[in-house]
Amino acid sequence: MQAPVILYDNVLYRCSTYAASTLSSQVPNLKDWRTHTYLTATSTGNQQVDITMDSTGYPIGAIGIASHNLPVGSTVRVMGSSDGVNYSTYATIVTQTTGAIFSTFAQVGRTYYRVTVDSTIAEQIGILCLGVPMQMPKAPVYGYSPFNHQTQMASNRSNAGVMLGSNVKYYTYSIDARFTNIPTSFFWNSTGGDSTFMAFWNNHARDGKPFFYAFSPDTYPAMNALVRLQDKYTLTTPMYSTSHISELTLSMEGVNNP
Repeated sequence: MQAPVILYDNVLYRCSTYAASTLSSQVPNLKDWRTHTYLTATSTGNQQVDITMDSTGYPIGAIGIASHNLPVGSTVRVMGSSDGVNYSTYATIVTQTTGAIFSTFAQVGRTYYRVTVDSTIAEQIGILCLGVPMQMPKAPVYGYSPFNHQTQMASNRSNAGVMLGSNVKYYTYSIDARFTNIPTSFFWNSTGGDSTFMAFWNNHARDGKPFFYAFSPDTYPAMNALVRLQDKYTLTTPMYSTSHISELTLSMEGVNNP
């Protein structure tokens, strides 16, 4: 079992300028972590988003797209350039699901980035995240369930108890991932400052913001998900030594249907 990957860092928050093939004014909708605001193309075919970074060589190593209308078989490319003229392609993703799209690739650092999307319809994308992924240091413990699916419905029965029918309101899912024996260096540096996980917690997750969670992004692309930590989630980091945390549990809920 692979170690899951989380993506929350987004160059769209760090860039100086951005533009799109059509309706550049809608690009901020891609970074607000809302699934009901969109960048909507005005035509079919290849569309692109261009990003210029504030600092030279800011790195990326993963892309996440959610709340979209892209059909299976659409092509997403991640490209980069040092001069804004000559672009190299770092990742080409042919979508295999209509749910959240997520893919990692070899980390690169460029001043200019470009994401292109090519499909048979006028594309609509709610969330685009391009940044450095956070990989958990190990796989979840044995017995991990990638998705717990729930149906929110109202049912009616007769006075005799006969089922008359049900009204399905919506579907939800949750993910509970438990990790054990994790190095404390994943949480804090040698002086007690934030390391990888605590930066994720303090700068993003504790505020209820969504993030991409990939159980095994390449092997099981349909299990890539846009999630957030559940309401009233409590972060606990019990230590059994100065070098290791005994257990970390991430209780997550889906932000949109997988």
